[in-house]
Formats: sequence, structure tokens, C-alpha cells
Amino acid sequence: MTRFSIVATFVAFIVPLVSSQPASTSPSKTGPYNYGFDPYHKIQKRATDGPIFVEGIPVPDNVEPPVRPEIRQLRNDKYGWNLYLLALSMLQYTDQDDPLSYYQLAGIHGIPFQSWNGVEPKSKQTKNTGYCTHASVLFPTWHRPYLALFEKSLYTYAQEIASWYPNETERNSYIQAAKTWRMPYWDWALDPPDDESIFIPEFTTSGIRVNGPAGTQYIANPLYSYRFNPLDTSSFHYVGFQSWRSTQRYPTSNNADAVSQNTLAAKELDAQTNSLQQRIFTLLSRNEGYHAFSSKVFNSTEGRPHESIEAIHDVIHVSTGGRGHLYYIPFSAFDPIFFLHHTNVDRLTAIWQTMYPDEWITQYPAGENSYTTEVGDMVDANTPLTPFYSDAEGNFWTSNMARDTRVFGYVYEDTLGFPLNTSSASMSRKTLVSAIVTKYGHAGVGGIINAKQRRDTGADPRRWRTKFRVQEGKTLDTAPDFSRHSLIPDPPAEAIMNGDKYYEWLVNVNVPNRALESTFAIHFFLGPPPENVHQWGSARNLVGSVSVFAMLGMGNPKNQVVGTVPLTSALLKIISMGWVLSLDEQNVLPFLQKNLHVRVAKDSTQAIEPDKVPGLVIKIAKAEVKISATGEELPSWGPVQDLFTLPPTSK
Repeated sequence: MTRFSIVATFVAFIVPLVSSQPASTSPSKTGPYNYGFDPYHKIQKRATDGPIFVEGIPVPDNVEPPVRPEIRQLRNDKYGWNLYLLALSMLQYTDQDDPLSYYQLAGIHGIPFQSWNGVEPKSKQTKNTGYCTHASVLFPTWHRPYLALFEKSLYTYAQEIASWYPNETERNSYIQAAKTWRMPYWDWALDPPDDESIFIPEFTTSGIRVNGPAGTQYIANPLYSYRFNPLDTSSFHYVGFQSWRSTQRYPTSNNADAVSQNTLAAKELDAQTNSLQQRIFTLLSRNEGYHAFSSKVFNSTEGRPHESIEAIHDVIHVSTGGRGHLYYIPFSAFDPIFFLHHTNVDRLTAIWQTMYPDEWITQYPAGENSYTTEVGDMVDANTPLTPFYSDAEGNFWTSNMARDTRVFGYVYEDTLGFPLNTSSASMSRKTLVSAIVTKYGHAGVGGIINAKQRRDTGADPRRWRTKFRVQEGKTLDTAPDFSRHSLIPDPPAEAIMNGDKYYEWLVNVNVPNRALESTFAIHFFLGPPPENVHQWGSARNLVGSVSVFAMLGMGNPKNQVVGTVPLTSALLKIISMGWVLSLDEQNVLPFLQKNLHVRVAKDSTQAIEPDKVPGLVIKIAKAEVKISATGEELPSWGPVQDLFTLPPTSK
């Protein structure tokens, strides 16, 4: 295969697929944007003899790179937003034979399980996987050059599109916007306005209005789905996927006429809001080392489950995918949400690096196969991040090379001004702490105390204690409401704090990654769960979920993965409702033993008895946490103490 430099993006194999098909100005019919000419033929094609290599977007020396914006921020910038939609749409309609088409870029991650950029599989055991390094300390850094490759492709199209606006004033505005344009991220844990879902409306409509060089048109929404042209049924040979001509979320059937049910994706994700915020806040507050941060693989030498960016990331795939493309590893990158989601994962990784600049990758065995790595291979910060070449000589990017996002020409607002590869980043902790607490800490104890949202009952603690003589030891027969629109926790300080300390409660889950040989979710409820498996992921009394984003044949069947579900935010509401006296063990433990329930859903729709999940271990734990007196530091965690093992039954 002839190979090309990313500098010369879209340089060959470009055959216009649909540019002759006019886009409609009516919502009843949508397609690509109609420029009035074939846009692909206007892009200069410059072939080279070297491999495709990933370069950052050029930035002048001694100048801080532009910021990758949150998608809702970009939506408010009409020039950047229009360029994004037009560039993404153009990339999606690029011929699938082009190695820099949307199809082939997405295919790097999984299906069609083919060599890209001339990088061959390591062995017969790895040829039926993608290049992505799941269950590995390389999980965050592998995605950095991958996202940079995708971003540079969009950036290249945006520059061209900006130059096509016929009105000089408008053209100059778009050209200026294009110079600093960067790919957005989607912060799926950021509270939206009260009347909106975290799952933004631009994900839910099949068509979208955009202002391009030929005026305003209604086009096929590139954030709604990606349409295969053609669909390779030999690669997409699984039930449903061999029929669906476009990516699906919660598909209505396995047939070709299936449609996405985005309202279900929105409901499931909204139900996870408090849990996601707490998990991120915990992840950024507890420094358990880079291995624990980066990978969901259980480290037997450490002897305890931990929270990781990979485990949190899995929840988004499962909650928003719903047995569609995003739900399964091999197909996930074809859903347009994938790149927005992973850009947010990259952002959270950059924040963690800023908080803990001296922590970095240490050697650890790979937990799953990738296209070029076998289970058990030792990987470290100098392991090649295949298939991403860093230069025309055939050298690959490594994690050490990709440690600072600036090498790719971008930063995030959270990391602006602070390099990620030196201890000088510690200077930014105070600035970051404030942002972290504001975005993700308000659902926990610290947020409630700092916001002074508790009831003023401290003057008469006898009234509070008298109330609980009636409720103590209660078994819930109805489902309490833990949704983000429910009761704001308002307990008295004495019910949650002991000086500047309190107890954090959590569920620790340990399970073989291939326990069910497919993707599955372990849901936790306080009070009786719904009877219908389809309602588990959006139930009002759902406390949180551990999602296992898995694929047949990718890893060692005995490989253990871990995740956590914070309970404290829900317990604060339980205290406010008068069902538990305090966060102390003697009050919480009996309540959890009676009222914490577990359910397991495979493939989003199949109920599995928890005791039928091989190797599933669920432990309830607590840790003493100290709140910063000045608010300039994140909470300080003491050791996590396991208190009891929850029987894996659907009691």
C-alpha cells in the first residue's frame, strides 16, 4: 500500500462518493453539504513515499497552543461550530478506501481488523483485534496520537472550507477561526442546565442546520451517526451489525430499518451523573500511582481494587451505546461520540498529570491483546504506540514522547500554561482544585459543607436524634430518588462530619474481564430495583454501575478488572430523608446490608443472575477522608477498609 504523510492529509485514493448529490434545505431529506462543486477535487493532493506520520498542528515557537473546547462552548462560536460540522461531515463522506477517511481512521481501533499504515499484526493471536491498548497502562497515551491524527484531519479540511466562503468579510472571519480551531471534547460529567440532558440535543437529531460557503443548508448530522458506504458485511458479520447501514445507539431491532433510541441513551447517562462526578472527583483526589489511574486491570501485588480512568470511560460506552456500535469494542470508534468521549478522557488524563506531575508509566504486562501486543507482554513508557509513526523514517510515537499535549499543538483550559512533563506543573494545583471542586465535587460531602447547603439543626441535636429512633434499621420497600433533579442533601454537620473528617463509602468490584465473553454492566441500587432489565440503567434509585467493556478473544480469561461505585452522595440523601442517622459505620453498615442490591445486564438487554457471573467479587468499604481547611487542596484519603462482602445474588 502506498502511504502518505499526515501533513499531506487526504492526498490519495480520494474518490468523491456523494458530492454530486445535493444537500437538502428541508429536514425531510438530508445528505452532505452541497458546495456547488466537488470539494474533494479542490483539495491539493501531495503524495510522498513515506508512511503516514502523526504531526501536531503547527504552533509558533514560544506561543501556548490553542485550547480544545468543550462541545457546548464550541456550539456558541458560530465560526468554529460551522467549521466543525462541515469538516466532520466531509471526513465522513470521504471514500472509505482512503487511509485517512473517517472509515479507516475509526477502523484503527477495531474492525475491520486490518493492517493500517503498513503495520502488521504481531501474531495469529492478535490479528482479530484492533490496535487500541485496552486493560493497559498505555490506554491513555495510546489515544493521544490517535486523537491527534483525527484532529489534524479535521483541521486540514477546516482550513480548506474556510477559504471557500465567497464573501470577503465572512471568509476572513472563518479563516481566522480556522487558524486556532481545535477538536472539541464532551464533558459527560458536567452538569447541564436544569431542563437539559447531559446527552446534548445535537446527538439526537438526524439532520442539522449549518452555514457553509454556499449558504445555510440542512445536512445529515455528522454527530448523530456515521453512514457506511459501502457496509462491509464480511467484517461486520455480527447479528445486527451486518444489517445496519449507519451507526446505532439503542437500536430498535437487528434489521436494516432499525433506528437509534437516543432518548434511552440520555436517560441512562443522566442516571449516572452523580456517580460519574464522584468517581472523577475520587480519581483526581486519590493518587494511587499511574498504573492505578490508567488501567482497570487488577494489580495483585497491590491487593485492592482501585478507580481508574479506563473503568470510568467504560461506563460512557455502555450507557450511551446500548447494544449499538459504541457498546462493543470492535465497532465503537465508528460512532461520532467516540472521539468526543475520548478527547474528554485525554483531558482528564492531562488534569491528573498536572495534579501529579512526578507520576508516570512504569513497566507492567499488557492485560489484553492488541493488534501488535499479546497478553502478558511487558510495556512501558518507551513502548511503540502503533500504528502511529512520529516521522517519515518509521519511528513510532511513545508515551514519553506524547507526555505533553503541546507536542500535538493543543492544551485544555484546565492545563493552560502548565507543562505536563515537569514538576513545575504542581504550581497549578490551587487553580485546578477550584475547577475540579466546582465541576465534580458538589455532590459529595466537601461540596455540601463548602456550599453550606445543610439544614440548621445543630442548635437542637436532640430533635434530629429523636427522629431517627423511629427510622433506624429501616428496610426500604420503595425506591428513593437519587437522580440529579432530586432532593439536595441537607443533613446537619454532626451527621456527616467528625471535626474535619468524614467517612467515604464505596463498592469495590473485582471481576474477570471475559466473565461473560461480552460487554456487561453491574448495577447497584439502594431499595428495590425495577423488575424490567431495560429499566435498570435509568432507575431513580440507581447508585452507580461498573461497566465491563469487553470483547471475545482480546484477553486472558482469568484477567481481573476492577471498578468502584461511590455510595456517599446517595447516603447523604438517605440521611436527609431520615433513614440513617450518620455516616458512621454503626449506622451505615446495617442499612447497606439490608438495602444494597446488585443486578447484572449483559448486552444491555439480558438479565444475568449475579451468582452466575464467574469470579465476581463485591465488597463494601469505607475510608476516612479529611477535608482541606482552606479549600485549596482536594480531600485527603486514608486507607480503604473492606467491611463485608456483598453476596452476588439478586436478593
